[in-house]
Amino acid sequence: MKMILKPLAWSAGMAVILILNPILPVQAEEVDLSCMKHRVRAKIAVSNRFREFDVLVENHCPGPVYWSMCIERMDPQTSKIVETLTPSGQVKVDKKTRVNLRMMRVSEESDPQLEFEEFYLDVGYALEPTLNAQCVASGCEEQKSDLRKAFRANEKARQKVETALADRIATECPQSGWSGNDQAECEAAIRQPAQAELDDLAEKQKELEAQLAAVDPKNCQVNKGE
Repeated sequence: MKMILKPLAWSAGMAVILILNPILPVQAEEVDLSCMKHRVRAKIAVSNRFREFDVLVENHCPGPVYWSMCIERMDPQTSKIVETLTPSGQVKVDKKTRVNLRMMRVSEESDPQLEFEEFYLDVGYALEPTLNAQCVASGCEEQKSDLRKAFRANEKARQKVETALADRIATECPQSGWSGNDQAECEAAIRQPAQAELDDLAEKQKELEAQLAAVDPKNCQVNKGE
């Protein structure tokens, strides 16, 4: 049976109805994907060259779900993004998938303090294979800029005091010719006058770390190996 579409005879009344009742686009129903879960798992450190992480995605929904990520690797010494990764895929019902990450060491080999890259992460989910993860590092670091400067200035001041103390101890408390007790007493006598300043700087460091962590903790969390 052939269907023939005939032009409609429009009346003034119909035109008024259309003006008063415009045809609105149908809104797509939003799907609740809270049944999807993800977490970051720091793995046991096996090398001084890198720290390893797994980002685990788990599907507890009634059907398969597509996932996408924006992973932004950051140099902790400069807070600059060194690489952006955007993996994606699909995970089936009651299954999990993982993305393995290696954050490389950024401190010098001669530096006893091990420092490694950190990363921002956003994970998005959809029933269609569309990439919807958001890259958040730029906006987050903009909010943290002043706190970062204060943190680095405080750390620089602490290191300056520690370096001055170490130089004095090396000069005034030489290890040769001293007993163990005399060596400890000599170092304590040099450190004691500076201890209050060091304690203040350490306390300030903790306060700044807490303030940085409080900047949009849901979206601006920095993942790092401790």
